[in-house]
Amino acid sequence: MRFRPPVWATLLTTFAVVLFGSLSWWQMQRGQEKAEIIARQGNHSDAVVDVARTQTLPAHGRRVELRGHWLADEEVLLDNKTHNKRIGVEVWTPLRLSGSDHLILINRGWVPAPLRRDELPDTGQLPGEQVTLQGYWRSLPRAGLATDDGRCDASMSGWPQRLNYPSHALLECLYQRPVANGIVLLDPQADGGFVREWTDLGIPPERHYGYAFQWASLMLTALILYIILNYRRSSP
Repeated sequence: MRFRPPVWATLLTTFAVVLFGSLSWWQMQRGQEKAEIIARQGNHSDAVVDVARTQTLPAHGRRVELRGHWLADEEVLLDNKTHNKRIGVEVWTPLRLSGSDHLILINRGWVPAPLRRDELPDTGQLPGEQVTLQGYWRSLPRAGLATDDGRCDASMSGWPQRLNYPSHALLECLYQRPVANGIVLLDPQADGGFVREWTDLGIPPERHYGYAFQWASLMLTALILYIILNYRRSSP
């Protein structure tokens, strides 16, 4: 028996393994993140982390307190988010921490998007003085596959920026200053926000784990077929 795979089969299988493996890993991470958020929100004994005082970023899903000033004219609109079957955006407003040049993005919630793409939603007015707010810390949301929002060039000028799953590197490039690698989900009771159903996480962690298993199974199937179909009997 000899293992003689053609080049095209090797390339195709490599692509399938990388694709299915990436999707499986992404679903597993999404499930873990949501499980941590649920656990943190259910643990009312957790102390609130004062980010301004500790100058450290908390664990995923941890409740935090921030003090700083809104930069309402430099918002990011996370595009193509739905609520009750309506298309809209999530409003991410940067908060400049008191006594620092560092920014932390605050997810103020969902608002409906205008029917015309060239129109922007009304994100309201925010106070100019220092504010103190609380919310839940989480990592930046990620797409299963890479999007084109990893770029940063001269064409991306003006605010607000309407993006899909921006990376940390992109955000720091846009703001030209240090930006925390994560986001705060504004407390549902706080002023200055919109639709904030943070406890409604959509797909539960268990389903994400199930999807991860399915993608991993497809990856393993592709690899097994590659091996079986490319073994050839040697001539006697």
